[in-house]
Amino acid sequence: MNEEYIIDGTSIICNAEKEKTLAPLLQLLFILKNRGDNFYCYFDADTRYKFEKDIDKQLYQNIIKFGLEEYFIQVSSLDADLSILEQAQHLGAKVISCDNFESYTQRFPWLIEQKQQRLIPLEVIAQQLIAETILIDTQVERDVIKITTTLIHTLEKEAGRLNGLVNKYKKERQFGFIKRDKVGKNIFFSKKSVTDSDLNFTIIDTPVSFNIEIGQSGNIYYFGAANVRQQETHSTENIVDQLKNDNKILQATKTKIQEQTAKANALIQQQLIDIQAKNKILEENNQILQEQIDVYRGSNNQTIQRLQKRKDELKTAFDQSKIEQQDLLNTIQKKDKEIKELKAQLTALSKERDLVIVAKQKQENTSNELALVVDVQQQKIQNLDQDLRSTLQMFEFQDLDSAENAQFQQLKKDYDIAVKALRLKNSKIVFLTNNINDLRRQLSLNTEQKTGKLPTDFNQLIERIQELERNNASLSEKIKTISTKKTTQRKRLKTKEKQESNHSDSELTAIPSSSRPTKLDHQPIPKIIEEIPINELRDWWYNLNEDWQKAFNQGVLSRGEMVLIPSEEQLRSIFERKKIDIVGSGILLYGLNQLSFKLTELSGLKDLKQITELNLSGHDFTDIENLETFPHLELLNCTSNRISTLRNIKRLKNLKTLIIRDNDLINFDGIEDMEELEYINALYNQKLRSIAGVEDLENLQVLCVPNYKTKIIRELKKLQKVNPTIEVRNV
Repeated sequence: MNEEYIIDGTSIICNAEKEKTLAPLLQLLFILKNRGDNFYCYFDADTRYKFEKDIDKQLYQNIIKFGLEEYFIQVSSLDADLSILEQAQHLGAKVISCDNFESYTQRFPWLIEQKQQRLIPLEVIAQQLIAETILIDTQVERDVIKITTTLIHTLEKEAGRLNGLVNKYKKERQFGFIKRDKVGKNIFFSKKSVTDSDLNFTIIDTPVSFNIEIGQSGNIYYFGAANVRQQETHSTENIVDQLKNDNKILQATKTKIQEQTAKANALIQQQLIDIQAKNKILEENNQILQEQIDVYRGSNNQTIQRLQKRKDELKTAFDQSKIEQQDLLNTIQKKDKEIKELKAQLTALSKERDLVIVAKQKQENTSNELALVVDVQQQKIQNLDQDLRSTLQMFEFQDLDSAENAQFQQLKKDYDIAVKALRLKNSKIVFLTNNINDLRRQLSLNTEQKTGKLPTDFNQLIERIQELERNNASLSEKIKTISTKKTTQRKRLKTKEKQESNHSDSELTAIPSSSRPTKLDHQPIPKIIEEIPINELRDWWYNLNEDWQKAFNQGVLSRGEMVLIPSEEQLRSIFERKKIDIVGSGILLYGLNQLSFKLTELSGLKDLKQITELNLSGHDFTDIENLETFPHLELLNCTSNRISTLRNIKRLKNLKTLIIRDNDLINFDGIEDMEELEYINALYNQKLRSIAGVEDLENLQVLCVPNYKTKIIRELKKLQKVNPTIEVRNV
């Protein structure tokens, strides 16, 4: 048939009924090639990410890289539609696609004018390949390896590239490579694929012939050579096949040239007819002009004089209209100025009216607001009173006379809890007192001027505050008594520790954690999360640099390595995730998407304040700065980076788990203030010299550090004496 077809490969792959696979496309190309038609198959740049099975992705990549540029083209842009239509317009070819290209109809009018003749729709329904316009209705081959092998072998045979020279051969591993004729790219072959026993396949530049096959090594698929045999220099069969192919190509070329010549002749004939018609019209116009010239010559230029007079009259009228137009413009400007002044006066009057209304409403609501404030302050006093009672109850069952170490540890924890609780109550009382003073000033202005005395509710409020202050003073005295006994026992322990160390250790900072039930725990008040406007989400995305856009698309949203903005739903999902995993190249974690590159800075995460778990393994971070934006972070995994310091980690007050394996840590400076830490894994930090500061972490349960350095071994022994319950691991 010798037709030219431009194939939209990506649309055919993506519009298969059940799954995205290569099989329907390759079946179509094989049918066209068997008919004697020629084709150019185009693909979008991201086609390899669209397949659902790994075998289709690998076969597609092998086809693109195999040297078949005269048949298969993968464009550099995301969308190949423009390249497809430009090629079709240049060749006058037909397009086979599952798309109708509606957005390109203005640029390519033939999409409408010649739609029935040049745009071939294709469907894949129930494993049936259907293109009614070109009489295709066939069952799709289910074996994608078989149809791929058949098509590639057919294309290579037609191009005369099933011959080549042995490029290299590794005798000890029994495989080698053949440099293919006309394309210069190598193809793999093994000793098992050699069929000619006389072939000396270990000698470079030995001419050979072969067939195309698809080999498999584990989960890897590749194009290889099969039936490798020594090429006969003057093989009659090869000469006949070559002559047939050459004759076929010459016949197709001859037919194409004849068609193009016929089209050119028809075009030239049509142009000649058009030129003759235009020439006739010009001759007629020339005759009319000649007659008009004769009229002017015989009229003593009376017509010209009449036209000149008419021209002068029109010019005078035009000048008059310009003067009138200028007067009209001046009038319009004057009216505009008057309108602006009236608008300004109207705006001022509206503001004055609004101020009067607001003042009136404030005056009416003042008494109700003050009553509401009194009720709120009374409720705060009741809550504070309950907290003080609960705090006092904690000391009713304390045995303050015992000197046993276990009781001392419990007493120490209870003391620290009481100190923190007392500080909290003091701050609440101060805050409440300030509110009362402010309320007193308001009531003095609104009530005392009228009645001459303060209301009864306010006097009761002041008495309740004074009672709370007395209770708080009593609690302070009781805590001082406890502190005196606690200090005596702590001095005995400190003396023992100083004998084992050349310098005094810092006092352990206790974290409030008591085994007793307490009434101080309050249910957290749920926060109302406001929905982020879509324009702010989009601004956030466009302000990200290109690496972070790729990281979110590939690592979080599983959209592949691209920078295109996600949908609104996907953008919102990023700000709703409590757990974020962005794993760089060079580290494999099961079930996570691995990036194809490494990040070097944390700017992309600065607005995600909701994160509680963060995995940033496998990047090139040297510091964990900018993490103060994560107030709720409880788990941080920075395995396999280049972090050398923890000086900024103290800002993560709620961090419980720190995994910082395989980094460049020198010491733990900065970790001593992390009161909530329960688990630290710092294995494979070869430069680690000291773990000082860990002894201050009272909640720490598990510590994983390398223990082959003398100083670290000594510090671990000291740590286990201070905190005997800690579990130390070195593997």
